[in-house]
Amino acid sequence: MNLNSTYLKFCRKFHNYKIPGIKFKELDIRIKKLYKNFYQIEEGDINKATLIILIISIISITWVSLVFTSFNIFMILLFTFILSLCISYFFNLRLYKEINKEGMKINSILHLIKIYYSLIEKSLSTDSDRVLAFIELVRDFEMPISKNVIHSMKIIQEGTNPEMHLRRIKTFSQDFDNYIKELLLRDFIPQNKFEQIEDGSLENSFKVFIKQLESRLSIVFFIGIFFPLGTCFLILFQTINILLSLILIPIYFLVLNYMNRKFVKSDIFLIGLISDYSKREKRRFNEFIDFLKLFSLNLQKNISPEVAYINAFSRQRTHLKFLNSDLQDQSLNLVNFSYSFNEMIDKLKNQINSFRYSIILDVLKKILEQNPLASSNKIMEIINVLNSHQKLEKKLEIIIRGEKFKAFLYLFIMPFLLGIIGGLIPSFYIILNSVNIETIFQILVDQNINFIVNILLIFVFLILCVGISSFFFLKIVNHHKIYILIIITCILFTLLFMISFLNISYFI
Repeated sequence: MNLNSTYLKFCRKFHNYKIPGIKFKELDIRIKKLYKNFYQIEEGDINKATLIILIISIISITWVSLVFTSFNIFMILLFTFILSLCISYFFNLRLYKEINKEGMKINSILHLIKIYYSLIEKSLSTDSDRVLAFIELVRDFEMPISKNVIHSMKIIQEGTNPEMHLRRIKTFSQDFDNYIKELLLRDFIPQNKFEQIEDGSLENSFKVFIKQLESRLSIVFFIGIFFPLGTCFLILFQTINILLSLILIPIYFLVLNYMNRKFVKSDIFLIGLISDYSKREKRRFNEFIDFLKLFSLNLQKNISPEVAYINAFSRQRTHLKFLNSDLQDQSLNLVNFSYSFNEMIDKLKNQINSFRYSIILDVLKKILEQNPLASSNKIMEIINVLNSHQKLEKKLEIIIRGEKFKAFLYLFIMPFLLGIIGGLIPSFYIILNSVNIETIFQILVDQNINFIVNILLIFVFLILCVGISSFFFLKIVNHHKIYILIIITCILFTLLFMISFLNISYFI
């Protein structure tokens, strides 16, 4: 049983119970219908289950905090309430986030579907069934709705009116549903004028993400600095146990890792966006786009796709650095008549082994099969979509480069703050326990071995915090020499910690 089925089974248990629920987001009617159609569950069942999760979380976290910490009751209740709300929030919106994720998969290739179908529209005869042609098109794409479309074909074959059935189909993607409505409104009649492809919800969401990025980065930097700093003061005033602070290290790492994935790294998949990949992959993709342009220009000469491919490779091969071997292998296969053009495309997809390339090559193959003479313009439309995504990527890169100064500033300040304040903690312990500095080493060996253990635990805690924060700060700005700079930062922290500890101890 997977996690989703366990989640749904748990929520359905409260369907017949008249208990209140907790709602964290107002869902529109469309999402509620998707809950019922795809998951056979009511929104109210999830809200009721969320209340139970909140109660269980409050009881469990309060008990653990009372047993393993020495916080006062008000701090425990505050911490428990915040953490329980977070757990309940993620529980309540689990299905909503899954629907959004599946919707993004559809939206990521919606532009390619529109381009391909616009070619099909112009190629079909006047008496062709355009609705069935559209349904067959969608069926051939690997999308979350493909299985539903296959089921639709069976229903239509049994006598159901295609248009009426298509009106009832609801998918995870609002953009795709709107596209179907648009086709139905114009009765699937081809448009003679040039239809410019506008930005969809994915592109708009990514623009919003770019606008919010600076604020998101500030939050990550704030937590990266003030979590270890705040813990230092809690240890200094003996609010928490030093051993407990070491248990917080994995939590600290997971929090920064989560924030890096959710706040800094976008989960929006655009077919032409490769911001999360290395410079090598970006150059590889740019080579692919340049090759597609040259291939499209060769098709305009009314030559076969095989000849257009060979000519494009022959002209571009000196400029290819990362795709040269892949394209050359397939070019030789065409020259030697080892494979047909469609087989060659399938081999190239397997050789490159990337979803982004595969979906583009799939559409390319379908376009050439449908109408080789008109395929050149459609390929250029695909390239325009990819270029528009790359423009968004450049805006993102500009913001990231602008944040490098802030990242290095925090990277320099952090070891100074933590090193100096961390060095004060053992000295503060000496003052509280009236330890004579002249005989401290003898006392450490004979009577108070816990003192040196506490110093080591404090040092280990802080140097781990420095290393974790430095790693994520440098990862955010995509710096390449991450580990060298982390080592330098840790060495600087160690020197400042020792200087602070020894100098303060000298004056006690």
